[in-house]
Amino acid sequence: MRARMLDDHTHPFEARALILSGAIGNPRSRGPDKTCLPWACPRYCGLALQRLEAWLCCAGPVDPASRARRPAPFPLPSSESLPMTAIVRALILLALLAGGTAVRAQNLLTNGNFDAGLVGWSTWTAPPGFWDGTWIHSNDCDIWVPTQCPFGGAGTSHAQKKGSGAGNAHGGLFQTVAVTPGRVYRLRGAWSGGVTGNAGGNATWWEVVAYDGAVGAATIDAAPGPLDTMIARRDVSNLALNGVFQFQWEPFDATFTAASSQVTIALKTGSFFTFDAAGYHDDLVLEEVAPSQIPVNSPWALAMLCLVLLVTGAWLRRSQGMRPR
Repeated sequence: MRARMLDDHTHPFEARALILSGAIGNPRSRGPDKTCLPWACPRYCGLALQRLEAWLCCAGPVDPASRARRPAPFPLPSSESLPMTAIVRALILLALLAGGTAVRAQNLLTNGNFDAGLVGWSTWTAPPGFWDGTWIHSNDCDIWVPTQCPFGGAGTSHAQKKGSGAGNAHGGLFQTVAVTPGRVYRLRGAWSGGVTGNAGGNATWWEVVAYDGAVGAATIDAAPGPLDTMIARRDVSNLALNGVFQFQWEPFDATFTAASSQVTIALKTGSFFTFDAAGYHDDLVLEEVAPSQIPVNSPWALAMLCLVLLVTGAWLRRSQGMRPR
């Protein structure tokens, strides 16, 4: 009679110690021992077989039929499922990349919604001469008023306007902010405008421009240079006498890559040989674009997605061809 018997309450580590000490039969030196902990033990047997090998717990061979009836306590992914799991994860990642993610970033502009009037913004005017008129900057809507003013029906919007006798005017607002060279930035917002024609050859335009560096009125008055980015533009010309043109609130949205450590955001409106004219701006946001935010529904992302789909199809066909029939 052995000094010690294994039962349903024997811990597998204790069973190992008993086997090694000779208190019970060692399965490596003896035949099957009917006193071993049975496979049906609900507490330890499956764990022991998975983690400590069969001889730590049972002194005899395990019935294969009983092993088949009881699932392993720690099921591992099969070799067939691992490649498919990796492919599915890759597809999900590429789908997110292709669609971009909407991560809310910090607005680098001060008072982009103009709720604080013109705080954070500076006015600029083209040098006198041909431009003999001036723009009035305010937060009210009384010339070429958009259908809804202010934008969104609440808060305030920036209004830039000139009356019928104001002459030719070119000017607007600007704001310089710090950026990181080489990083991508996104400028978006909403705007509206309108004008009444006067003499022949008249023209009016509305622009939003990102100028590289800290610049002043002389640079803003000129056309954008090679390092500058035209974010949005609307224009009209040769209106008939008292002819009208107006565009309602519409969004603008574009990205640019910073070439230096500063960028100047300029709102520009020019109008000559016209009567009254106005431009409105609201909800301007300048934010750095993280790599996952860039709208990469680009040829590169789509090509990568197609490549993964082709590899997946080839792998599935190969797996089905190698499977025994």
